[in-house]
Amino acid sequence: MRIFNYHSAPVRALTYSPDGSLLISGSDDGLVIANILAKNDHCKKIAQCLDQVRGLALTPSGSKVVLACWKKFEKKITSRAVPRLKTRAESGWSVATAPDEGLFAIGMGDGTIHFHRTNRVIEQREHHAPVVSLAFNSVGGQLFSGSHDHTVGLWDAQWGRFQNRLYPEQGWIYSVVLSPDDRILATAGDARNVKLWDVETCSPIKTIGDFDSSMTCLRFHPDGQHLLSGSWDGIVRIHDLDGVCIASYDWGLGAVLSLAVSPDGMTAAAGGDNSTIVMWDLEW
Repeated sequence: MRIFNYHSAPVRALTYSPDGSLLISGSDDGLVIANILAKNDHCKKIAQCLDQVRGLALTPSGSKVVLACWKKFEKKITSRAVPRLKTRAESGWSVATAPDEGLFAIGMGDGTIHFHRTNRVIEQREHHAPVVSLAFNSVGGQLFSGSHDHTVGLWDAQWGRFQNRLYPEQGWIYSVVLSPDDRILATAGDARNVKLWDVETCSPIKTIGDFDSSMTCLRFHPDGQHLLSGSWDGIVRIHDLDGVCIASYDWGLGAVLSLAVSPDGMTAAAGGDNSTIVMWDLEW
């Protein structure tokens, strides 16, 4: 296990680079930091925003980080250690990038979603509260959106068209994630459980847990058979798709606000309310 303390405020966003060589984090301190894992956890600042970094996502090539910030201003910081990594900041609450290099989406505080393409932006509003989580499917044709209006939206991502709405009955939705094969959607919110959905039929499959605290963030393992979850009470859990908890961890992070799993599925990282990041080996 490795512990990183280079932020000074809650860590709301984490992602690995496609080749697994970088762990990139965004925090309420406005900093975006790339941790170069092969160089003894050597970290470099790559951007500075005026306020909270609420979400970040890498483009498929790994050449650009798209940021969802409380305020759009961004000071880019050139680093010789990661010279090809560019950043782009947008005002928003959440962000997701599509497999198509030129498409990403930003979730806004007023319930709007901005679909960004190279030369245009489509703005659509079907939610009535902040859109706090977004997930494209593996081909970029669909987008799922989770909102504090207690619903999950399904969109035609190519045209920004609203298609369907799910009612998970989980209160505020905090996280939506898709399995690698696009067959299962997982949702988490205030209801202190995780729900699994059949993507094709938009029907619920299973409810996992009756936990002591709300679930704040979710990530599927690359094998598609395991789901990681973080919660307000600081616990990270790993469940199989039958709902069996096979591992749990409590590192004293405060609320777990972000999770990431390496592309090879060998390690994972969690970001906490106390500004700490923990990275550990996945074994079961």
